[in-house]
Amino acid sequence: MLCKQIVDLSEENFGNLPISPPEEVLETIPANIPSFLENTKSSRQLRAAYVQHVVSDTLCYRVFQPFIFSLGRRCDKTDSLFQAMSNELRNKSTRKEAVWRQHSLYAIYTASTAKKHTNAAAGAVVEDIVDKIKHFADPCRFEMILAGVRRIVKTAAETWRYARLEREMITAHMPPAEDELENPHDWPAHKYQSGGTSPSPPLPLLATRGVVLRLLPIIAREPIHESFREDHEQDDTGCCYSAGVALYTDCGPVLGRLQELQTKALNMQETRESRGRTTSPLVIGPATTNEPARDGRSLSRLRDGARNVGSPSRASVRSGRSAGGAAANERDAVGGGGSWGSTSRSPSEAWTEVKGGSSRPASEMVGTGVPDWRS
Repeated sequence: MLCKQIVDLSEENFGNLPISPPEEVLETIPANIPSFLENTKSSRQLRAAYVQHVVSDTLCYRVFQPFIFSLGRRCDKTDSLFQAMSNELRNKSTRKEAVWRQHSLYAIYTASTAKKHTNAAAGAVVEDIVDKIKHFADPCRFEMILAGVRRIVKTAAETWRYARLEREMITAHMPPAEDELENPHDWPAHKYQSGGTSPSPPLPLLATRGVVLRLLPIIAREPIHESFREDHEQDDTGCCYSAGVALYTDCGPVLGRLQELQTKALNMQETRESRGRTTSPLVIGPATTNEPARDGRSLSRLRDGARNVGSPSRASVRSGRSAGGAAANERDAVGGGGSWGSTSRSPSEAWTEVKGGSSRPASEMVGTGVPDWRS
C-alpha cells in the first residue's frame, strides 16, 4: 500500500513542468540521470522516478529508523542514545538486544504523549519532502501534492510504529546507486508499460548495465532468533515485506531520453551550420563601384546642388543674376553701355525683360511668384 501511494503520487502530479526549477535545486539531482526538464513521455517517466527516489530516501532517513521519534524537549537526544545502546547490545547478544528493544519501544509508543510526538515528527517529514519535490511539478497542483505526501507519511509512520513493537528487527534498506556490494537480484527493474518510450539505441554509454536510481526501499524482517523459534518456525529465514525497485541504464525511459537528447543536439548543430552557410560575412572597407572617378569640380557641383535642394527662391535669384549679367554684357557689346545706372531702363524693367520679355512692370507682377527687386 505504501509503495503504491508513492508511485501514484509521482505519476499523477508531475506530468507537467511549466517552470524550470531553481539552480540550487538542479544541483541536487544525481549526475547519472538524464535531464528530465521537458514534457516528453520519457522525460515525465524519469521525473516520476526521481520523485519516487526522493520520497523513499527521505522516509528511510526520517521515519524508517529504529528510534526516530523523540520523547519530548527534555529528552531531545533520546533517539541517538537508544540507537547507540541497541548497537552495543546487538554486538554482544542479538537475543538480548531484541528483548530490550521490544520492551523499550513498547513503553515509548504506548505512552500518553506518544501519538502527539509522532504527529509532530511526521509533520516535519512532510515539510521536508514537499520542499524537495514541489519544484518539479505545476504550482497549481501544490495542494494535491501536499495532501498526497501527508497520506504517505501518515501510512509510513503508523506502519513503522507497529513494526518497531515486534521483537525481530525490521529494517528499511536503500543504499546509494553506486553501491557495488548490493545483489542485483534484490533490486528488480521498474516495470513500464509496453509500447513505451523507445527502442534501444546503440550507445557506448550503455556498454554495461548499471543502477541509475533506487526508487523504492527493501523492507524486510530478520530471521527469528533460535531461542524464540517454535516448532513451525524452525526454517524461518526472515521475511521481505517490500522488494526494492531500481532504475537501470537499459530501462526504456533512460534509453528514450538519451535518444531525444542526442537528436536534439544533432538538430542544433545542423541549424548552426546552415546559418553559417547562408549568412554572408560583413566586409568593412571602401565600397567598390563601377562609376568613374569624379574630379574636384564635379564634386563641388554636387555639393552646390545639395545646398540648393529645398531653396527654390535662392536658385532662381542666382539664375536671374546670371541672366542679368549676360544681358548687360550684350548691351555693352552693342551700345557700349556700362552699368545699370547708365541705361534709361530701371532695374525692374530689366528684370522683366530677362525673365520672359514681358512689358508689364515689376509692380504688377507682385504675387505671381516673381520676386520684387525693389523690396
